[in-house]
Amino acid sequence: MANAPDSPRPWKDIRRPRLPFITVAIERLHRLSILTVLAAAVALLSVLGLVDYGTEADRSFLVFYLLPVFLVTLRAGLWPGILMSVAGTAVWFLANVNLFQQPSGALLPYWNLSVTLGVFVFFTCLLSALVNALEQEREMSRYDSLTGVANRRYFRELLDSEVSRSRRYRRPFTLVYMDLDDFKAINDQQGHTAGDTLLRTVAETLVRGTRGVDTTGRLGGDEFALLMPETGYDAARAALSHLREQIDAAMSSNGWPVTMTMGAVTYTSPLHSAEEMIGLADRQMYTKKAEGKNGISHRVVEGEEAPPAGKG
Repeated sequence: MANAPDSPRPWKDIRRPRLPFITVAIERLHRLSILTVLAAAVALLSVLGLVDYGTEADRSFLVFYLLPVFLVTLRAGLWPGILMSVAGTAVWFLANVNLFQQPSGALLPYWNLSVTLGVFVFFTCLLSALVNALEQEREMSRYDSLTGVANRRYFRELLDSEVSRSRRYRRPFTLVYMDLDDFKAINDQQGHTAGDTLLRTVAETLVRGTRGVDTTGRLGGDEFALLMPETGYDAARAALSHLREQIDAAMSSNGWPVTMTMGAVTYTSPLHSAEEMIGLADRQMYTKKAEGKNGISHRVVEGEEAPPAGKG
């Protein structure tokens, strides 16, 4: 392990990717309740039906009936979207009922009605498949492919959210930076497959040993992070001591001569940015590395004040 850097790691170089328009639309729709979206879709469908009914027959509004169908599918999923497709087809039929006044036995109008319904359902299924694919891709981009915990970018996003929540409700939280001691020896002596197994074991132990509201992240290589919302110094210290014991037990049971060093910072008032806080926890970890591996260095930080020396 290299010596501790004099300045925080270049977290500011991590930029969020620009999201496709449909992904942004899905995110915004999901901020609304399903009932709100359904009500808006029904209202839009009603307006379209009235406008279509009062418009000359040679002017088609059919394509606009897809709008409420798309809204419901994006927010509620496939089957609600199909139901809205049926409702949209029915409203379109009622608005254009004069077009269906054909001689008895004529099948063409009903064929057109069936085709319209089929097109609506087809586009609903296509949109639902696209949304599912985007959601799966988004989930894959959030989590580390090896360990299944949050990756560095997503962990920082969650930290940003916790910072906003902490400022609003004035609640403390604890951020932990963790590094495996002597991990390189496992890769060198037992191979990368063993190293991958070790990293997965560490991630599983961290997830099992923490609360459901806590977030475990892999920041890269053998470095992990833990975000503990609404957790003060005493509660965090007790939890981390127990967690380190679990890590030691997992390593011993597998015959791995690896330990973990933790740098923990409890924020009673957040700093300006996630980068500053992660960098501070990183340096806190290196403080313990310098003193001796396999331990915890923990401090409390209040806003912009220069914090005291780390507590062992």
